Amino acid sequence: MTTIKTEPLTQDANEESSEEEVQWPLSYRIHLPEDVSGQWFSGPTQQRWWNRALYRGPKDQAVQILYAKTKAESEAIAKQFLNKPIVGFDMEWPWDSEKRKRLQDKVGLIQIACEDMIGLFHIGLHIGRTCDDIIAPSLRKIIESPNITKTGVAVLNADFSRLIKFFGLKPKAAFELSHLHRLVTFGPRKPELITTKLVKLA
Repeated sequence: MTTIKTEPLTQDANEESSEEEVQWPLSYRIHLPEDVSGQWFSGPTQQRWWNRALYRGPKDQAVQILYAKTKAESEAIAKQFLNKPIVGFDMEWPWDSEKRKRLQDKVGLIQIACEDMIGLFHIGLHIGRTCDDIIAPSLRKIIESPNITKTGVAVLNADFSRLIKFFGLKPKAAFELSHLHRLVTFGPRKPELITTKLVKLA
């Protein structure tokens, strides 16, 4: 197993440095059923969809799903991601959020994931009127930390911009997966297709 040490971009005096290192290959991997992998399957191929249950640890352990519907629960869960150098990041909000006034309707759900955990922060159920009322301190620290890379599709243009506009946060360290997808897919073969255009990966 290769270990890749990540160096922080900057370090605030009051912010603890990341204690974990990025490892490759990951210990959690996709384990396909035998009928999908083809070892014992002889029938017609059927369309398959991604399921988180297929993603298993070295001892066949499942990914933990951590759900928070209060600020206190969000704080407890967010603390478990503070030492992660890289996390997946995504947000959800109502389709008509522009017509709504509550902050909870501007961002209904924040999702943060690492190799073995998925944190679901149900902001829409949090009580309060201000950012400080609604966003847990450790969750805010993750969002604003330059040392925790947040990866996703449209993470900068959609997610971060919404956190800035409505919550007054200062999110840092976005990594756009669309750019990586185009680089890996086309590489030196078709450099003209390596653009910053977003790609739907789900």
